[in-house]
Amino acid sequence: MASAYTLYLTNHLQRGQGLVPIRKGDFFPLFWNAWVKATRKNLVLKSFRATGIWPMDPEIILKRFTPKKPKPLVEASQNSQNWVQMEQQLRGVIKSPGDLDAANQLSQTLYKLQVRNELLSYKNNGLREALVDKKHHKKRGKQLGLVADEDYNGGANLWSPRKLEEAHARDHQKELDEEAILINKAEKKEEKRLKRAYDHQEKEKRKVE
Repeated sequence: MASAYTLYLTNHLQRGQGLVPIRKGDFFPLFWNAWVKATRKNLVLKSFRATGIWPMDPEIILKRFTPKKPKPLVEASQNSQNWVQMEQQLRGVIKSPGDLDAANQLSQTLYKLQVRNELLSYKNNGLREALVDKKHHKKRGKQLGLVADEDYNGGANLWSPRKLEEAHARDHQKELDEEAILINKAEKKEEKRLKRAYDHQEKEKRKVE
């Protein structure tokens, strides 16, 4: 209905070329033509089917209110399985009782590194979500980066759909680049912290040996 009314209204404005003002008496004919066009039998039945009115199917609407299962930030089951496999492999290489202490220390180091890796993944996902929110806030009232032609000398400028599309593409690529830089900085910072923790753990292990 809205699309049909918009179509008739647009055609009416185009016929007048902006020279004939719209009066109250023009609205009902436009509405009636849109009503006749939009209330065809096949369209009415299609809308009934889409809303579950007929054939009766409440699941069509109920599905829209069913909360989707959130995707886990870290695959806990997979990480647990990997940890169990590493533990088994580590125990498999112990050949003497003297290796047990070193194996325990190495096992603790691997476990801590795995936990830190999971925290890193969690932080990265949180950072990406924060960047998405920040991106939405920046879009409000943001000026589109349009680039005028070389022969532009000022004054009013009418932008073609191609120019608008190119400007949107440039802005989108700029946002992707900024997001990649921030994520890369966060990952490098966390990698350095993990490396310091690992080096410290190795140093303590050598002291024990």
